[in-house]
Amino acid sequence: MRSFYSVLGCEENCATETIKQTYFALLRRLHPDKSAQSDLDEFILVNRAWSVLGSATAREKYDYWLREQRLREAKELIGQEIGINQLTDSETIEEDCRCGGTYELDLKELDKVLDYGLVECSNCSLLLKIKRRN
Repeated sequence: MRSFYSVLGCEENCATETIKQTYFALLRRLHPDKSAQSDLDEFILVNRAWSVLGSATAREKYDYWLREQRLREAKELIGQEIGINQLTDSETIEEDCRCGGTYELDLKELDKVLDYGLVECSNCSLLLKIKRRN
């Protein structure tokens, strides 16, 4: 699972100052005004990563979410997989599980998903794998 830490090329336990230095180095390399080879999508992703990891409160919440995702991934009980893009009209994603329960994801959580996220069923131990489509 790709994380904001991997986007910036930082360890998860590094200091905020180290993340900041890495962020600015990446900005200088990727900024459209500074580089002819700029990748706009990567530039935007680097900025998203910094907006989360640069704030102590947002970073703490993200770290908790990331640990939770990794624990879910370790279960390997994926019952269903869907793809989603950023553009959707509802505030939550709801899918039915084969057990009769539901998978629910608040779209605020979708901002944390870089490649895929895992959501637990409300009734059983199965997971819904939500893959981001760009």
